[in-house]
Amino acid sequence: MMSPRQLMRNSNMTQKWQRREISNFEYLMFLNTIAGRTYNDLNQYPVFPWVLTNYESTEMDLGLPSNYRDLSKPIGALNPSRKAYFEERYGSWENESIPPFHYGT
Repeated sequence: MMSPRQLMRNSNMTQKWQRREISNFEYLMFLNTIAGRTYNDLNQYPVFPWVLTNYESTEMDLGLPSNYRDLSKPIGALNPSRKAYFEERYGSWENESIPPFHYGT
């Protein structure tokens, strides 16, 4: 049985995605599958990133970079006030039975 790293390397899925031979959904499903995520377990449900920032416009120009979120940051750090809130909560965490965390469900 191949490891996730070997599956990724042998699949050429990244190259297929880059060449637009497969959809974003197909690529994300592949990544979720090799990561062990499944619809059969709510704790391991597939992950799909939130990529849009514009939910107010009736029409959206997909060519405008401002309509997409910065994927280099976690969803909790997209604006300064959210980032400060989570950093403060992490820094002041006092529950000894649960280690501090930034984001949780």
